[in-house]
Amino acid sequence: MEAPKRPSKSFLATSEEDARSFGRYRLALIPLHQGKMDEALDVLDQDMAGDEMEGYELTGYLRKLFSKSSISAEKGDLDRAVAEYEKLLSIHIGSRKA
Repeated sequence: MEAPKRPSKSFLATSEEDARSFGRYRLALIPLHQGKMDEALDVLDQDMAGDEMEGYELTGYLRKLFSKSSISAEKGDLDRAVAEYEKLLSIHIGSRKA
């Protein structure tokens, strides 16, 4: 039986910003699932840098901010958790006013 293909690679190759952003997000799920929270935060930071280079601050970007906030809260870094969540809210509220 052939092993399933990793969907993240196909998402990364697409031309749609949302799909690429989601593919990058999925890369952070591996260390997160393994309990490597610091590594997951590093991957999310890199993923968000990719989103920012593309000028992308939609669903995938907000998902990453929420994940960073949740991971930070789990680690007990509540200042960072609140900061990430406030950034998420400011982007979300700003996008709803436009």
